[in-house]
Amino acid sequence: MGRRTGLQKDGEVWAVFRAELTRWLRVRGESRAALADYLNAVLAPPVGKAFTEDKISAWGRTTTPSLTVLGPVGRFLRMNDEGDEEYDPTYLLRRMGMLEDLPDQSQAVELAYRIQKLMTRLERLTDRERGRGRSEGTTQVVRAALARGIGAAVHPAVEGPGMEQGDEDYLMHVGDRIDLRRVSVRTGELEELTREEVWAHGQELREALRSAGAVQTRSVNPNVRRWFNVVPGNQLSQWTIAHVGAPSRALTPHQHPGIAAVAVSALTPDSWASNVAFLAGLALGYGHTSVWNIAREISGDPVPPIAVRNMVHDQFLSAQTPRRRVWSFVSPEPPALGRHRYFPFRDVSGALERSVWHFRLVEDDEVLRFQAQRRPGRLSDLQRAREEFRARCAAEQDRSAGHRVVELPITRPPGSDEGRGPMWTQTFECVRAILVHLQEHAGPLDLRAVHLAALDQEPTIAPSLLRWLADHGTPGVARPPD
Repeated sequence: MGRRTGLQKDGEVWAVFRAELTRWLRVRGESRAALADYLNAVLAPPVGKAFTEDKISAWGRTTTPSLTVLGPVGRFLRMNDEGDEEYDPTYLLRRMGMLEDLPDQSQAVELAYRIQKLMTRLERLTDRERGRGRSEGTTQVVRAALARGIGAAVHPAVEGPGMEQGDEDYLMHVGDRIDLRRVSVRTGELEELTREEVWAHGQELREALRSAGAVQTRSVNPNVRRWFNVVPGNQLSQWTIAHVGAPSRALTPHQHPGIAAVAVSALTPDSWASNVAFLAGLALGYGHTSVWNIAREISGDPVPPIAVRNMVHDQFLSAQTPRRRVWSFVSPEPPALGRHRYFPFRDVSGALERSVWHFRLVEDDEVLRFQAQRRPGRLSDLQRAREEFRARCAAEQDRSAGHRVVELPITRPPGSDEGRGPMWTQTFECVRAILVHLQEHAGPLDLRAVHLAALDQEPTIAPSLLRWLADHGTPGVARPPD
């Protein structure tokens, strides 16, 4: 259809709507009854005014729908010009003459430039995820530090379930820890080196830390004497480049039926939500996307604002759902009720990509107390936020198919104060729970080819994960050779 200058006759406009509705129902293999169920879930009409198959059949013939249904109809049928799986919110409006078909040339160039910049940023985020990229990220940080007269030491973090008991079957190279220090050229004494100073210590070091996804460790590791005799304080700046929990690409070109994406969300980073999401994605053959990392790229802030993180997550829920991805999202504050009353389980409009599965990690009081001691935030505030999110979760389970939103309990297992092994065990248990749930409600899933690819692409992580999952009876997981 060529460019239209406005709404012309109502009959013509709604004839176009009816034709598009009929065509896209056929293209997507969907029924009017399924569309009615979706609209009732998303728009929650008053009793007596629910959408029905007959009501939808009459649209464009004897009745016309409210304009408020245009967005949800287009989203449900994933309408777009390309015929792929991505939803274009302007498509139906353009076809009906409510929007111009194309922006003018200057707008198109500006839009293409912005998209190119964002895609370049995302490429940087995902290009470092596997062995070579992670190693190069660590190397770049060390080089940049040395160029600024800052000493650097790298320690591989090898961890896993049972590590304190000497169990090596499940050990993984989960990240690299980088210790930075500065020595006075004049006196030879250690000088103070704060996080803010490191971040501001020249563009090269800042960009190296950002592009490597480095996160500062807030407490001095008691084992730091392994390479320095350093007094705890501001003489040492410790950073971590995660392997588990980093952004990663999908290992399979195909989407599992009925599973476009998986969301793993939590209140605090002490839930280890990014580790759960990364490992669940590895077991499914899906990539991992970190809302934190994307928000940091958008904001340019090493600790991205909560509002930016919430915005990214909101986009992922419907408008820009990342396919073949497990994404992790941590937010300690539920946005105010009203416009965001569905958050974090639906977007601001109440919409949700219907093939998204959401696993909510629910921290107990012990985890929240640990969080409150180490990071700003009163315990009562965290508890109040947790209960608000739980109420929203219960409402979402009542509103739609309950098995698409699942709560997983998170605690501080015994022994967590002595080492990280118990937390890794809990993380693996969460991954197993996710796989079992998806096998039961979206499966059966054939993961054999995916796991062969995982063993090849993640040789320092995947074997231990798959061994543990197989040893604990996870359906669809075979134990790899030792």
